[in-house]
Amino acid sequence: PISSDEKSSSFKKSLPFKSETNGKTIYMHYTPLGIYNWQMMLFVQDDVIFKTFNYMKTLLFVTAGVEIAAMLIYFLWNLRALYVLEQRNAEIAIQREQLKQLSYRDLLTSMFNRNKYIETINRLSRPSLENVGAIYVDMNGLKRINDLKSHTEGDRYICTAADIIKGLFPDQSYRIGGDEFVALAQPIEKDSFDKKVESLKEQAAREEVSISVGTAFEQKCDSLEQLLRTAEQRMYENKQEYYAEVNGKGSSRL
Repeated sequence: PISSDEKSSSFKKSLPFKSETNGKTIYMHYTPLGIYNWQMMLFVQDDVIFKTFNYMKTLLFVTAGVEIAAMLIYFLWNLRALYVLEQRNAEIAIQREQLKQLSYRDLLTSMFNRNKYIETINRLSRPSLENVGAIYVDMNGLKRINDLKSHTEGDRYICTAADIIKGLFPDQSYRIGGDEFVALAQPIEKDSFDKKVESLKEQAAREEVSISVGTAFEQKCDSLEQLLRTAEQRMYENKQEYYAEVNGKGSSRL
């Protein structure tokens, strides 16, 4: 028989020990049954007792792993999306710059066009501009070539003049009309400017390209527009000399 104190003490105790058979921890528990003085003794392995706990622990680990994996995938996806967006923005910026450059180029001659010419004038239109040279060029005889030969030959005639001007004034020359060109050199010394103007005329003569030329140069330029008007007016004066020479010879080369 077991006293009531022993019964109370045994009810509170579960004695663990390791099985010599399988090496697992086994919990021994005994408690009174309340029938006579009987007691019940139970032997249960810990994996059975903690089965639900172990299941929940495994479930929590799996859930945490899935959440971490999902967060990692989301982070990588956003990182890739950000990279793609940056690449796309860079491509758009490049395309925008290319379109801008195309909008500044003459398709026939590859010279700067009137849009770039106007922008350059606006950029340089400030007081006390120094060592500026302007050249106005108008081609002679283009209409005659178009009428007697072809517009293709006329285009070649224009391109020949454009190549001469571009060679002397790279990135400073503009086609502002069908057969009209402007070169705006700044900064440049007057001696160098005069030599380039003479070279322009000599090369045009060698290539049998007839041009009317007007130039203007100022060391201290207070009005770029006035300088350009002066060069343009001198070009028209040279044009009149060309007309007078042609008419004097009794031929029409226009």
